Amino acid sequence: MKHTPTIRAELDRYLKQEGMSLTQFGHIAGMNRGIVSAIVTGNKSMSVNQIDRITEAMGLPEGYFYDLFIEKYIIDTAPNCTGSPSRCERPVRSRLFAWQRLWRTSIQSIRCRYVR
Repeated sequence: MKHTPTIRAELDRYLKQEGMSLTQFGHIAGMNRGIVSAIVTGNKSMSVNQIDRITEAMGLPEGYFYDLFIEKYIIDTAPNCTGSPSRCERPVRSRLFAWQRLWRTSIQSIRCRYVR
């Protein structure tokens, strides 16, 4: 069974490898140190915008973490179905919206690179 790294683990590894503090990385990524800390420790889920900022700050190609993001936050995350059925549908819809946004961003990126 192949171990798939998480975005958090990749970010933590990068910070250690580069000897970079959370504050330094946050400055480069345009994010608050507290947000970076919460992401690394797993106390906060990530938005697509934050994924893009992290990716760029790490010097990785655009969309590098999208597959991991989709796997972690859209496919593997069970919806919160406590209470009424409408409470169950909201998280599913928001994850679907995030997936659609990732898809559109990926397609736009491909178009910009190859269609000129």
